[in-house]
Amino acid sequence: MPADVLDPGGRRVQADGNGESDDADDGRPESPTSEEAELEREIRSIELDIAIMDLTREVERQEQLVAEWGDGLRAAKDDVLPHEWTDEDRREDREFRAGLKEACERVAEMRARLTRLEASRPPRDTEPPA
Repeated sequence: MPADVLDPGGRRVQADGNGESDDADDGRPESPTSEEAELEREIRSIELDIAIMDLTREVERQEQLVAEWGDGLRAAKDDVLPHEWTDEDRREDREFRAGLKEACERVAEMRARLTRLEASRPPRDTEPPA
């Protein structure tokens, strides 16, 4: 019958009938099995896919908003001839165009980040697990 004994580190372990201790619980984390490691890789891959889908959706939404903003600026100018613009109209137009340019640059940065994220995605097995 196995009995509890103390190992050299003072931890309680079971000894088998031969007096040898069973050091399965030696306080060190067990190394993951190949199946566990594969599952961890699959989880990370799924998380990356979700992040890519979320970022893709956000980039598309931002591109749509920027396009609508540009259309709105052009439509607002159509009602007033350039020689009728006041100094205030010209100043606002410059500010709006600068804001639109900055928004376009930020969307381009998001698109580049998305491209880098997609490139970092590891190749996936096309065969279903056995």
